[in-house]
Amino acid sequence: MVSDLMESEMIGCFKRVGLIDQGSYGDIYLCTRQAGEMHSRFRGWPESRKEFYAMKRLLTALEHPNIVKCLEVTNKGLDVCMAMEYMVRLENIMKSSRFKEPEKRSVLRQVLQGLEYLHANWVMHRDLKPQNILLTREGVAKIVDFGFARRVSSPRRQLTFKVCTRQFRAPEIDLGSSYYTEKADIWSVGCVLAYLYLGRPLFEVNEGENDLHFLSQIFELRGTPTE
Repeated sequence: MVSDLMESEMIGCFKRVGLIDQGSYGDIYLCTRQAGEMHSRFRGWPESRKEFYAMKRLLTALEHPNIVKCLEVTNKGLDVCMAMEYMVRLENIMKSSRFKEPEKRSVLRQVLQGLEYLHANWVMHRDLKPQNILLTREGVAKIVDFGFARRVSSPRRQLTFKVCTRQFRAPEIDLGSSYYTEKADIWSVGCVLAYLYLGRPLFEVNEGENDLHFLSQIFELRGTPTE
């Protein structure tokens, strides 16, 4: 369901400028704020209120330089909207000739710092990929899109295995495990590292191929699992 708000309509203290992307549960807009005209990403959430409020609770409890910051939450008719910092996708930056070895190392280090903070606070992201890593104008990398994120506990409880984009998904999840750990996020970071240097996913997903064929790519590179 796409929001029917007018292009210039005010939502809270933000003025919507235009659609720039689509997320898991709604649309993402470029907005300006009245005070200081600060640019932000504004995400419309037409129906998935349960998922939205779960993510809102999670994001408002997290505070780290490499985790996206929630600025404001607003209700507008049937829409529930969240204002966030305005940033640029890592994929877009990679196309620039200025994105060289030091920049790649910096992005990876910052993503690992953000992930370390999440895991220290018992949070798994479960959907790390280049599309969910954004950069500010100052070159600060931030992890975004917490739609699949979950708090974990000890002892471990069952988790769904229908998470993460396939090219960046840990093999234990593809094999149907529901007791995976934070190591699944680390696998995704490794796949992001390969993407940074190859300019493409390390593992390809071809239409019509089954799970076994995809897993065979991993086994060919890493060997057959022993447990």
